[in-house]
Amino acid sequence: MELSDIRARDPIVLTEDQREFYFDNGYLLLEGFIPETWIQRLLEATRRQIEKSRTLTKSDKVFDLESDHTAQEPRLRRVSSPNDQDPTFWGFASESQLADVAADLVGPDVKFHHSKLNFKWARGGEEVKWHQDITFWPHTNYSPLTFGVYLADVEDDQGPLSVIPGSHNGDLFNQYDAEGKWTGCLQDEDLWRVDLDSAKYLTGPMGSVTIHNCRTIHGSKKNLRATDGKSWQAYSVTRWYDDILIGQYPTGSLFTYNNEGLKPFEPPLPVPENASPSAREAQTIAIYGGDLYVGVWPWGELWRLDGNTEEWKFVDRVFHSPEVSKVEAPYIGEMEGKEGDSNYWGQRISSLVPFNDALYIGTLNKQGKPFVPESHQFLSPEVVEQYGMVHRMTGVAHAARQFEWKPVTELRFVYDHEGLKVYQDGELLVSREVSEPTGLEGRQAREIRTGMGIYGPFAGKIVSHESQSSRKKL
Repeated sequence: MELSDIRARDPIVLTEDQREFYFDNGYLLLEGFIPETWIQRLLEATRRQIEKSRTLTKSDKVFDLESDHTAQEPRLRRVSSPNDQDPTFWGFASESQLADVAADLVGPDVKFHHSKLNFKWARGGEEVKWHQDITFWPHTNYSPLTFGVYLADVEDDQGPLSVIPGSHNGDLFNQYDAEGKWTGCLQDEDLWRVDLDSAKYLTGPMGSVTIHNCRTIHGSKKNLRATDGKSWQAYSVTRWYDDILIGQYPTGSLFTYNNEGLKPFEPPLPVPENASPSAREAQTIAIYGGDLYVGVWPWGELWRLDGNTEEWKFVDRVFHSPEVSKVEAPYIGEMEGKEGDSNYWGQRISSLVPFNDALYIGTLNKQGKPFVPESHQFLSPEVVEQYGMVHRMTGVAHAARQFEWKPVTELRFVYDHEGLKVYQDGELLVSREVSEPTGLEGRQAREIRTGMGIYGPFAGKIVSHESQSSRKKL
């Protein structure tokens, strides 16, 4: 379509000034253009691709890996045709406003050509040398353009897209070397013909869109940041045998820390089939009845690590609605355009407290923020009541009580047909009946480990100890 014909049509999304800027300069930057709901969906889809890459040790047709890629610290360079790998990417290309923007710049007959998901990690995410796109995929005219969408805030030292204004009206450069080998970039001997001093570096917040013509000379520097700027937060911590156990955000994973450093906890905490594997918090940890319990945001899940099988068991979800889905948090769509964070109504198990024979489970939304009827009319009173509740869970054999500290003391632990009992210097401190739900009937002690428990090694001095089962020493 001729430029005069495009100008004769009223733009759908862009202003006339934006359109003319693109025609004159061969590029355009739309800061913060993509709505947050789309960004969150794209981030979740991107995290899914990163998770898939953890199993790879070398590049394949889909995943292009950097040389220092590992399962623990994945470093993808590129995912080819992400629209074929996850429906979210095709949904974005076909349903967002990008097609209307393209129509404003090339006319109403718009065709999708291909897509890539590019990464530029901190600590040297790779440079992209100056090049022109059209020689990668030749066309019969020079109307094709490329969209870029920033899925994170991009600043000067992170290697933003850089363009040479007006270069789309200049020379078309050879991107083969002197031996005829394809390099995909301008040769050093040609760079003197390019006004590199005029380069513009397109920084912008998350959701910004870059657009450049297929002849526009562009590239990007290395990412010089020391970190990716990603949140890695420790939300919960407890002692677990010899290690410090840490509950993390944003994957909801558990990690152990000891003299050998930080490493993922085994077995890994499961993710429900219908939930997103990203933007999860292992927010609370408790030890109750000898088992490990973890409360996970954003769907209020309670998980138990069985001390006998060392397998994770799903206990319950302490919120009854809405249904678990792939969105970042409950009601994120309903919160769009309203005051407050989009994950305002994420479902938190904010406390797990073993006390006497029960485990107390507290719930909350983000920071305990208030329910505002005018803004949160999508929540029924029954749903609102789920936030700020305290649940009491029993049915597990658990006896816990503080005891008086003395320079020398005798502790006696008894498990028999009557239940669990703990004595200090002959005085009963606590007792619990063993009922059928606990699953302890008929069990016999097989091994007693004195001085070592689920909270780690005993810090005091053991003067003497003795263990018996059925009146036989262990």
